[in-house]
Amino acid sequence: MSRSSQRVEQEELRARMRAVGMSHDEIAIEFARRYQLRPRAAHRVAHGWTQMQAANHINAYAARVGLDPQGAAPMTAPRLSELENWPLPNNRRRPTPQLLALLAEVYDTSVHNLIDLDDREHLTPADTLLLSRIDRTGPGENRDLSLPVAPPSAGHPQQPSPLAERGEIPSHLGTPWPALGAGASAVGGGTATPIPSSVGVGGGPAVAFAGDLSGAFHSSDPVGYLRDQIRACAGADGAQGPAAALPTMLGTISSIEDAMRREPLGHRRELLGLGARAAEFVGWLYRDAGLLPAASYWQDRAEQWAQEAGDLPLQGYILLKKSQLAWDERDGARMLTLAQAVQDGPWNLPASVRSEAAQQEARGHALTTRDLAAVERKLNEARDLLAASVREHGEQDMSQHYSPALLMLQTALCYAAAGQPDRALAIFQRELRPAAFSLRDYGYFRALMAGVLADLGEPDEAAVVGAQALSIGRITGSVRTWTEVSRTVHALTPWVARPSVRELKDAMVTVALPLAAAHRPSPPLFG
Repeated sequence: MSRSSQRVEQEELRARMRAVGMSHDEIAIEFARRYQLRPRAAHRVAHGWTQMQAANHINAYAARVGLDPQGAAPMTAPRLSELENWPLPNNRRRPTPQLLALLAEVYDTSVHNLIDLDDREHLTPADTLLLSRIDRTGPGENRDLSLPVAPPSAGHPQQPSPLAERGEIPSHLGTPWPALGAGASAVGGGTATPIPSSVGVGGGPAVAFAGDLSGAFHSSDPVGYLRDQIRACAGADGAQGPAAALPTMLGTISSIEDAMRREPLGHRRELLGLGARAAEFVGWLYRDAGLLPAASYWQDRAEQWAQEAGDLPLQGYILLKKSQLAWDERDGARMLTLAQAVQDGPWNLPASVRSEAAQQEARGHALTTRDLAAVERKLNEARDLLAASVREHGEQDMSQHYSPALLMLQTALCYAAAGQPDRALAIFQRELRPAAFSLRDYGYFRALMAGVLADLGEPDEAAVVGAQALSIGRITGSVRTWTEVSRTVHALTPWVARPSVRELKDAMVTVALPLAAAHRPSPPLFG
């Protein structure tokens, strides 16, 4: 049967089913049965839409509710086709809970009607848990599919961190993120300008607040003003997580784009370089908030601006950040080749960045080949480069975060991935100290340490360390930390009857939605 004749047949069948009072969901089920369609495709066809038409509806909805305020129309027919057919071999476009919630709104159905057994067998544990917390009621039945975007408000008073009270993290780091109210900017003082944020899927668009950055245009040094704003956001992020920095960072990027139009042409390349650094940082914030497609979008945008600015070292650095994003997806092959590209590219990178790239290549080898000799060779190279970096100058803007302590913990992750958890645990126990890391990073590495303990068959200790990481992750809004704890919970399945493991599993459920509240501004959830 030709495609056109099949469409005619489907339209006639759709009309007959509507005539006898069948609902949209019932029509989709019938189409899935008759035409062997996956659920997302069946719900699209039940509306009578081609993939192009459905993409147009998705983009129009996203623009209307503030997900796509620039009208970039990021959904296309080929992208939708990949999302409908996932998880076919080599199909990497995984439908996230956020995207499924968006499709459910457009298709007027429940999120759970858009996934089947094949999907559930391939979803990450974190996505599965988030989906399990979404109400199964249908459209118009008072369901709440919203993914909250604001940090805890003044109406929900915060309790002191139990870890701070027990002395397990410094007391000055034991406070939750500050509330973001309608009159406060995320970083610094001043008024706030509302900007569209990610959709609260059940209840319409939510609103975030970006600090008023108009001072950049009244400053004698607007580039310096904006650079200082980025530094302030970086400081807020380390202690309070992405919710504290994302609104102002998006406002900063908007100001940079405005400055490109207002400032003399001679300043454009300098502003492009600044914009590239800001976009790379926003990519990191989205990564920590668990929105990997949005993180990838901002990394691509940073790379484009770095190319236009003619900043070769920054282009290499962004490739390193892309390699790190591949780690979150446990895509060892991509991590490996990207790390190699950083080292082989036509740029002159600081020794500390080359050290980090060598360490990333070591972890890529550990994940893909488990070639311990290759892992050790690249780790030794990373140590030598980092030692040499102390003799270099001018690295601060690009690699000030990379330290011997961080390299040691990354070494532990290499050993864990290479099947040597005992060596990894020894490093964690010796090197992981609160004073050496930001609160967010300390919690993240505690989550990874818990996974190593689970691999070593230490369920009670793994559960205790995992609970500590989860508590810190809640404070900092780090979905990345929550995801790693969820991996630990999965690894602890053989010991699920133990009280400590049950408590951790229960805690995962109660913390899931507060962590989903890590700030999720607009572009794009489905890139």
